[in-house]
Amino acid sequence: MTNQEFKDTLWEAANALRGSVSAAEYKYPVLGLIFLKYVSDLFEAQADVIRQRLADPKSNLYIEDEEIREKNEDSFINDKIFYEADNIFWVPEAVRFEALLAKAANAGFPQKLDKAMAALEAENPSLKGVLYRDFGRLELEEGKLGDL
Repeated sequence: MTNQEFKDTLWEAANALRGSVSAAEYKYPVLGLIFLKYVSDLFEAQADVIRQRLADPKSNLYIEDEEIREKNEDSFINDKIFYEADNIFWVPEAVRFEALLAKAANAGFPQKLDKAMAALEAENPSLKGVLYRDFGRLELEEGKLGDL
């Protein structure tokens, strides 16, 4: 994504909220969603790094036997330690961007986002009290946040 494409995307997001949320306030939900997408993407990328380390003879995680490696891969990928070791936030499965996006059209989506942010904070103490958790208080028409 180019810098201009990123700016255009942010502008479209701001326009989607225009009139529903004051101009001074809509940056918070938009940036909250961007952060959620960012940490979800990093989390998925780290899973690929772990897979590579399991297959790399130079890695301390290397498992020589391919059958054993494949059998145990999920255990490594679902272990919080291997994310924290590389300073990657642990993102619970229900909180991942794609999982939330699948529920964007459902009723109560803003409240689901608030719970997702709370769960992300609970799993990552350095985020405690930092994330935007007022999606449910936004005075938006039904489905507007899901569209965003």
